[in-house]
Formats: sequence, structure tokens, C-alpha cells
Amino acid sequence: MSAEANSLMEIKEKIQAADMVLVGIGEEFEDEAFLQEKENYAEICGKIAEAGAQWVVPYVNYLFLKEDTRLKKAYEGLTSLLQGKNYFILSYCMDGLLSEQELKPDRMAEFCGNWRHFTGEPEENEKIALYREIEACVRGEKSFRDLKAPVSLKTCQPCEFNTLYAEHFEEPNYKENWDRYLKWLQGTLNKKLCILELGAGMRNLNTIRIEKIAELNLKSDFIRIHEYLYQIPAGLAERGTGIQKNAVYAMEELEKM
Repeated sequence: MSAEANSLMEIKEKIQAADMVLVGIGEEFEDEAFLQEKENYAEICGKIAEAGAQWVVPYVNYLFLKEDTRLKKAYEGLTSLLQGKNYFILSYCMDGLLSEQELKPDRMAEFCGNWRHFTGEPEENEKIALYREIEACVRGEKSFRDLKAPVSLKTCQPCEFNTLYAEHFEEPNYKENWDRYLKWLQGTLNKKLCILELGAGMRNLNTIRIEKIAELNLKSDFIRIHEYLYQIPAGLAERGTGIQKNAVYAMEELEKM
């Protein structure tokens, strides 16, 4: 067995031995490289920019990424790892794919939002109509210029997908699970905690970089997987494992073990 395979097997063993598991999912799971290799994606992004319709990007990304077999297998690998464990997941991704996994919805916080929520609250039939119209634009049957945002039932103002792409990101849609996370985190003190950081880059250091929790919990193991930013802080050298590999591919391989 290769050194890399041994390291991945070590992850499995540490998670199985842990009382609680904290997972941080970063931008390697919503990698621009994955999107750019999709047929017509760059062309469609150009049309979105020309139409000034950047607010549709989260749903367009979802349409392309949901068919990616690598991501599907990676999420399946993660779901399998967490089976029967007391876990919480923090995700930077805005494509909404995490919500489609067989995971507990009250044990995940997508703190940058996703396309399933809107700024304001339009009628359900308006949401569905918008999804279909965006899909028609992606297929080239309709122009992004013709898209109209749904209207809020309360304010009668146009709504956007409630993500960091939105002009006015509304945190209340996600605060409930964030509060659950903070309460869950209190319960990790003096527990054997495994922290698994997957593909967290430089875009959201304060939230997704969770080594500080490992520093405070002396019973914790800290695992960082990233193609480039896999280094472990000196203070965690004895309890940390860094794996130089794209986190999607790492979870995909774990799914096979």
C-alpha cells in the first residue's frame, strides 16, 4: 500500500475512533477548474456577464456540478465516513450539493448560502418557474437578459439567491444551524474530536480554517487535505496530519476503501 493510501486509511481509523467529528468543506469542492472543463460553461458565463445577471451563478454552477461523478463519489465517501458518528459539517460551497446528501440537515451549516434560499421569500411557483427559465438559458433557448427575478411576498422587491453573490446577503436563513453548531461545539470539550478540513483555501480563512479548535482541544486529531495548502501548524505537529491531494479526489478514493 502506498504512503498516500496509508494516510487515507489513517483518516478512516481516526474518524472511527473519535467521539465527535467536525468537517470543514472548502472551495476545492466547488473548484473553478471543475467548472471550466465543462462544455459551454465559459461561454455561458460570458453571456451572464453581458446580461448583468451574475445573481444566477449559484444555480448555474449547481446545474453543471451536480452531474460531476467525482463530486458525487466524494460526497458519498464523506457520508460513508460519518455514518453512525456525532458530526457537524461547515461548508463554504454555495452550489447546494451538500444538502442533497444523506446527511442530517440540522448537522450542517452552509454559512455562505446556496441557491435554495432567496433574499426575501417569493412564492414557490415563482421559484420553480425561475429554475426552469435559467435551465432554458443554459440550453440556449432563452436569453439571460430576459430573466426576471421573483418578487418578495413581503416587500414586493426583486429577490436574489441568498448567497455571498447577492447584493444583500441575509444571514437569518442560515443562523439557526450556525447556532446549533456553536452549541454542538461546546460539547466537544474533553471529548476525542477528529477535525477533518477538506480543500479549504484562502478565501474564507476566519470561518473555515478550524485549526484553532484543535489547538484548544488537546484530545483532538487534526487532518488537513488540500492540493497546495496542506501544511500543519507547528503547534499541532504531534496531532496533525497533512495530505497533499485535492480533497475531492481524496474523498473519492476513500469511498472505494
